[in-house]
Order: sequence, then structure tokens, then C-alpha cells
Amino acid sequence: MYAKYGFIPEAQSVFEDLVTQTEVSYTSLMSGFINHGKGHKALECFEKMEEKGMSKDAKAFVCSLKACINTLSIDKGRKLHMEVINMGLERNFIVGSVLVDMYGRCGLLVEACNIFEHLSDRDLISCATLISAYVENGHLEAALQFYDEMFAKGLPLGLVSLACMLRACSILKALAKGQEIHSFMIKIGFMEKECVISALFDMYAKCGMLREAQYVFAKMSDKSIVAWTSLIAGYTEQGHSIKAYQCFEQMQSECVYLNDSLFICVLKACAGIGDLCKSQLVHIDIEKRGLLEEDMCIGSSMIDAYAKCGSLASAQKVFDGLFVKNVVSWTALINGYTENGRNEDALFHYKLMEYEGVSPVLVTIICGLKACGALGLACKGQDLHIKAIKYGEDSELSFCHILIDMYARCGLLAEAQNVFEKSMVQDPVSCTALLTGYMEQGSFEEMLECLERLTSNGFLFLDLKIAMCILKACSKTGTIVIGSRIHAEGIRRGLDVDPMIGNIIVDMYAKCGGLAEALMVFDRLTVRNVISWTAMIAGYAEMGECENVILIFEKMLRENIEPDLITYVSVLNACSHAGLVEIGQMLFLSINHNHGLTPSAEHYVCMIDLFCRAGQITKGIVLLEDMPYDISHVAWQIVLGGCQKWGDVKLARHAFEQAIQLYELDAATYICMCNIFSNVGDLEQTFETIGVG
Repeated sequence: MYAKYGFIPEAQSVFEDLVTQTEVSYTSLMSGFINHGKGHKALECFEKMEEKGMSKDAKAFVCSLKACINTLSIDKGRKLHMEVINMGLERNFIVGSVLVDMYGRCGLLVEACNIFEHLSDRDLISCATLISAYVENGHLEAALQFYDEMFAKGLPLGLVSLACMLRACSILKALAKGQEIHSFMIKIGFMEKECVISALFDMYAKCGMLREAQYVFAKMSDKSIVAWTSLIAGYTEQGHSIKAYQCFEQMQSECVYLNDSLFICVLKACAGIGDLCKSQLVHIDIEKRGLLEEDMCIGSSMIDAYAKCGSLASAQKVFDGLFVKNVVSWTALINGYTENGRNEDALFHYKLMEYEGVSPVLVTIICGLKACGALGLACKGQDLHIKAIKYGEDSELSFCHILIDMYARCGLLAEAQNVFEKSMVQDPVSCTALLTGYMEQGSFEEMLECLERLTSNGFLFLDLKIAMCILKACSKTGTIVIGSRIHAEGIRRGLDVDPMIGNIIVDMYAKCGGLAEALMVFDRLTVRNVISWTAMIAGYAEMGECENVILIFEKMLRENIEPDLITYVSVLNACSHAGLVEIGQMLFLSINHNHGLTPSAEHYVCMIDLFCRAGQITKGIVLLEDMPYDISHVAWQIVLGGCQKWGDVKLARHAFEQAIQLYELDAATYICMCNIFSNVGDLEQTFETIGVG
């Protein structure tokens, strides 16, 4: 009685006062010791029984084996196992179940399975024990396989077995198997049992089936803090941060006890929402409970939440107030600075962390590499790469992605290519990072060469981002063959239905001179926006088909698509090449009057070019001198070009003087002026101009 209720000193006192200490009294005392975590004391009792030469029955061996489990004394357990075999008790289903449990808890699953196979009677306990051993040791697929075998053989499945199986499904996110177990639970009437209900709820929450999880949660009679935390974590992980926070508010209204694990989940929800006020309210609640000083994880989560809300001052304040700053809190702060674009601060704190003697982990190094990539600090990035190699973390896929991106952003494309080729996995993310690097550096031809190598080596994974990179490179280089190949592959993979890539395909064909193909893709677009219309206009303008440019522009307006400034550049250029002065003037005025846009310097230059090509050079000079932007020497060169075409020496002298004031060393300006004098036969002025040069 004393032993069962935990009064171990009293039980021991009565035991010692006994005139005769029998096997039964020893076993009772041993059970008390085991049930209250004193396995070593239970083993001492068993040794005394052996010293006194007492006979030992199955119950005594069960107690001693449980003591070995309690203390993880596998060597002692093996010796007891040999005694069990010698006494012929191994096939006893109670002793056998405890042996299975002992080997399973100690990670020796082969021995556990072997004993289970030789049991004369496999009951609920032995089956549950082996399933639990599989799950506890991380052999989750083996647990599922064993469950299927038991089910097929009609072996008993109890509450513990089902709870363990649902836990395995949660970790593996094996939703189909979890639903199968749910159906079985309904069939055998286990849906009222709290332990399996909790496991079922956790399985649905971890598998992202939040509606089902909410349904099971509502059925729970005792909603524990663990269940609430699982629900909030489930909503947060699936991107439903607002619902997660609403659950937290409901908990508060129901006066549910809040612990540190719950607050960590709520802070993640606040980070997901990006709501500073909610983060501050949770912060106040945490400080009232004194959890910030007790749990470093809460401090790190608080830093992350404030950083995600854009309040880096608050994140820094929380960090500065932490009594102990570990690598997690340092990483949270550094990551916060990186995500908010304050890369110099991120690298400063990285350096400070190392100065404080805190070694970085992979995530910290990744944050540093992101900052280096953004700032173009190749040397610092290479130092971090070496550090990752030193820590043996350079093979991680996420690290390779960031490393490729960093080298590419810093213009070290050979190094980026080298990292990619040495990576264990060439996936869409690393392909995109590499190809984007080539594109951002303007190395379009090299990018297409890299593409050919990737394709020939079987590395290329065509997804939306990669297709967009390749098509943009084809647009820049006029490589219609590769572009059309990517278009065909995109159709096969169903990527062409995306409006964004459809616009890029139109632009690629138009810029490569494939106007028929561009028009075909354009006509098939389900959504035509200003980008797709502008791509067609630019394509026709590039090919000198000015009438089609005006026709498409007018059709665009009829379909109520508002042109943007880029559209007007293409249309005005077309008017300039076609000599359509009146239409060009009307369009230039409509930029502001009809569409509320402010013409840029580029639009003014287009109009100056239009006037000068048409021989209206004076109008071009007036517009040039009245434009509300700094005048560039390029604009005066355009005027000079018009003067050369129309033989206007007087205006050419004025344009020449203005141009060399802005850029005295521009050879093209002198050459143009020489040609003007030469065309009118003024050799003296030609030589004088050369002399000035």
C-alpha cells in the first residue's frame, strides 16, 4: 500500500521490520522503487534476493527487467535475460513483453523483434511495446510496416499501439495511413478515448489538415495546453497566422494555463502576421510571467517576431536585455537585419558574435552569405565559405543555394558554376540562382552556354523561374532557336498558361524578329496586360513596321488598357523613324493630358529625334532647351545628326558648342561636325575642328 502511493521510506521501514522477508515482500518493494524512478534501488533488492538464495518467479524478473529499463542498464538486462532463458520463462508473455520493452528502449531493435517473434502469446502489451520501440528509435516506416502486418494477421491493437502509430504518421506526415487508422478507431469505438483523440488531433495538425484537426479538437473533453499548442503551431506552419493568434486569444479568455512552448508558437504567429502591436502585447504577457529570463528560446522568438514586423530597434533591445546570448539569439538578430535589407548591420553583428566567442551554425553563415551577396563583398563571402567547410556544413543543399547566389551576385560566375557542379543535388533552386547570376551580370551569351552545358549533363530542371531567366537571355541575344525550344518545353509542362511567362515569350519572339510567332502567342493569351501589348509594339517598332505599331497602340486603347511610359517610348520611336511628326506630337501631349503620366527624359529625346529627322531642327532645339531634365550631350548629338542630314551648318555650330561643353572628350561629336563641314565643302573649318580635337 505504501509503495503504490509513493511513500517509499514508509514502505521500506515496514519491509525492514518484517520478521521474514519473502519473495512477495521484496517484489512489492521493488515495484514501488520502479514506479517512482528508483530503478537502482530495485536492482539492489534483486541482488539481495540472489544473495539470500531466494527463488525468483516471473514477477521478480519482470520487476528487475523494468529496473534495467529505468536505469538503461543493458548489460545487467542481458544477464537477467540469460537467467530467464535458463528458467524457461522467455516465452511467458508478460516477461517477454518486458524484454521487448527493455531492448527497444535501449535501441536494440533486432533483439526486441527476435523476442517478440518467439512469444507464445502476443497480446496488446507486447504489440504496443514493439510499435513504441520502433517509433521511439525513429524507425517510423518499420513501425508502419509492422502495423500492417499485425492488422493482416488479426493481432490485437490497443490504445497505446494506435497512439504510437498516429505519432509515427504525424512525424512522417503520412496522412493516408493516419486517416486509415482514424477509420479503424471509429469502427472499434475508440473515438471517446482521450489519449488517442489527442494523437489523432496532433496527426491532422502536423499533416496540415487543419479543418479535420479543428473538428477533432472540438471533440476533446479536456483541451490540454499541449493540444492548444499543436493547433496554434499547425495554423502557423500552414500560413494561417491570424487564426493561430485568434486561438491564443480564445485560450486567454478561457483562462488556460500558458507555458513557454505556447508562447514560442504565438510569437511565430505574430511574425507571420507582421503585426507589431500584437507582438508587443505578447511581449508584455511574457515579461509579466518572467519567461524571458528563464527560456532563451522565447528571447530568440521575440527577436524574430520584432524583426519580421520591421521593428529592428525593438529586436535589438530584447537582444541587449538577454542575460545569456547563445547562437540562436545571435542568429535571430542577424537574420532580422538581413531580411530587412540592413546588410552592413548584419555583418557587424556577425563579427561581434565571433568576437564574443560564439561559434556560428549553418543558418548564421547563410545569413552572412546573403548579406555579402547583397553588398557584393566577395572576399568576406569566400571567408564564410571556408568557415562552412571547416565546420563540415558546406554540403547542405540550402547552403549551396545561397553560396551560388552569393558568388553570382558578386560577379564570380566561375566560382558559382564550380559550386553548382560540385553540389550533391542540382535542383531548380540552384539552377535558377546560377542562371539568374549570369543574367544579372549581363552575361547573356555565357548564360546560354551554361544552359547548354546543364542540358547536356542532364542537370536542367525547367520550372517557371528558370524558363523566365532563359527567355529573357534569348530576348537580349536574339537567340530565337533556344527561345522557341524553351517555349515548346514550357507548353509540354503547362508553364505557358502563366500570364507572366506568356508576356516574356511574346517579348522574346518580338525582340528576336519572330513577329508571326509573337502574334500567335499574344492572341492565345487569356490575360493581356500592358506588358504583353508593349512587347508587341516594341517588336513591330524594332522591325520598322510603324503602321502596325500605331494600329496595335490604338487597339490597346480601345480595349481600355492604359499604356505606360515604356509603351510610349516604343511608339514615339516608331513615329520618329516613320517621320510621323503630327502623330508623334499628339502622342507626346497625351502622355500627361490623357493618362496622367509625366514624360521622362527619354520621351523628350524621342521627340527631339523626331523633329530632327523630319528637318524641324529648330523645334528640336527649343524642346531640348525647355525640357525639365538635365540636358545630356547625347541629345545635342541627335541635333548634330539632324543638322548633318539636312545640311544646316548654323544650327550645327550651336549644337556642337553645347555638346563639347557637356563632354569635351567625346570623339563622335567632333567626327560628326567634321562631316558636316566636309559635306558643304568647308575644308578650312574641317581642319580647324580637327585641330580643336
